[in-house]
Amino acid sequence: MNYDETIYYLEKCHRFGSKQGHENFKRLMSLLGEPQKNLKIIHVAGTNGKGSTCAMIYSILLSQGYNIGLFSSPHLERYNERIALNGEYISDYDFTRHIEIVKNKVFELFGETDEFFSFFEIITAAAFNYFNEKNADFVVLEVGLGGRLDSTNIIENPLVCVITSISFDHMEYLGSDISDITREKGGIIKKNSSVVLYSQQEKVYNIIKEICSEKNSDLFYTDDYGINIINRSLNGTLFNVKNNYFFYKKIFVGLCGDYQIFNACNALMAVEALKKRGIFVSDEAVFDGLKNACIKGRMHIIMKNPLFILDGAHNIGGVESLNVFLQRLKSCNKKITIIIGILKDKNYGEMIDKITRFCDNVIFTEANSKRAIKSQILFKSGVFANKRIFIEENYKDAVELALKISDDNDSIICTGSLYLVGDVLKYFNNTHC
Repeated sequence: MNYDETIYYLEKCHRFGSKQGHENFKRLMSLLGEPQKNLKIIHVAGTNGKGSTCAMIYSILLSQGYNIGLFSSPHLERYNERIALNGEYISDYDFTRHIEIVKNKVFELFGETDEFFSFFEIITAAAFNYFNEKNADFVVLEVGLGGRLDSTNIIENPLVCVITSISFDHMEYLGSDISDITREKGGIIKKNSSVVLYSQQEKVYNIIKEICSEKNSDLFYTDDYGINIINRSLNGTLFNVKNNYFFYKKIFVGLCGDYQIFNACNALMAVEALKKRGIFVSDEAVFDGLKNACIKGRMHIIMKNPLFILDGAHNIGGVESLNVFLQRLKSCNKKITIIIGILKDKNYGEMIDKITRFCDNVIFTEANSKRAIKSQILFKSGVFANKRIFIEENYKDAVELALKISDDNDSIICTGSLYLVGDVLKYFNNTHC
C-alpha cells in the first residue's frame, strides 16, 4: 500500500472495537510476536486531561534524554499524529509499512473481511510494533475509550497506571453512573503496579483504592496538590506546588488554562511513581519538560489579533474547565465569540448552556463528521439572552464570519468537538498561514 491506500484501508474499518473483547486482538498480537511485551509502559486513562497529561509525561522523559514513544488519540490533522517518537510523528513510510504489516496478519486470521477489528485496534497494533522496532525505552500509552475493554489494555505489566479526571462521557459504552465509569477506567490497573489518581470526588477515590488493594498496587494520591499560582498568562502558568510527594518552586507549565496546572501535577505524580520504580528523572528534565510540553487542540492559540483559540472540550467536564478561562477572559472586557459544533452522542443542551454563559456572539456550525449534530438543532436547544446568534452549517464559513465580526482585541473560541477543532485547524493552516 501507499500512504493514501493506507488511510483508505483504515477508514473502511469500523469505528469502535469488536464486541468479542480482547480475544481477537490477542490473536492478532500473537501473530505479530507480542511486541507490547517488550515495552515499558506508562498507561493513561480518564475522561478529561489524559491527552495533556500524556503530553507532559512524554515531554519530561524526552527532556531526560530517553528514547520515548507516545501513543495518543484522536488525531486532528493526520493519522500520523497518533504515534510519536522522540518529538517527531511517525513518518508516512513507517506508518504505511507498519499498518500493512498488521493488515497482512489480519488477513491471515480472517481473510478480506473488515468486520473483526476497528481502525483503533489496527493503529494500536501498528504502534506497538513500531515502538518495539525502535527499541523505545518507555511508551506513554493513552487509552482510546474507557479502559477495561480498550485495545491498549492488552498490556500486562505497565510501569505506572495513571487515571486523570473522571466525569460523564461515552455513557452508552461506559455506563451512566460515575461508579460504573470509574470501574471501566480502573480496569487498566494491573497486579503489583503503581497507580496515580487525579484529585477526585470521594466515590472515585474509594473505588480506585479498592481496586488497588485487590491488585496489590501502590496508590499515589492526594486530595490537595498544594498549588500556589504566581502568574498566569496565555503563554502558560508559573506556580509553586508542595505536598507529601513533591515540592517544586517556580515551575512553569507552557499550556494555557488553569486545568493544565492540575494535569501537570498529575504528570509530576507519575514521575514520582516512576522514580519509586527506579527510573531516573532529574529536576531539570521536569522543569524543561513541563515548559516545552505541547498538545494540539487544547487551549491551542492559532492567532493573537484577534485571539483565536481552539479547545476540544467535548463533554460537561471539559466545558466546565473551559468556562473558568472564559470567565477570566470576560473580566478583561473582551468581546468573546464562540464557534461551537457538537456530536450527536453528547449532552449538547447542557454543554451549550454552560459554554455560552460568558460569550457575546455564538456561531453554531457542524464538524465534517457523520456524527455531527445539525447546527439548527443546536440552536433550538438553548436560550440565548443578550447574545447575537449565527448559524453557519459549513465550519469554514463559521471561521470567516467569526473573523469578520471580531476586532483585534476580541477573542474567538472554537470548541465542542475535537472533530470540529481538527477541521478548523486544517482549514486555518491552509488558508490563513
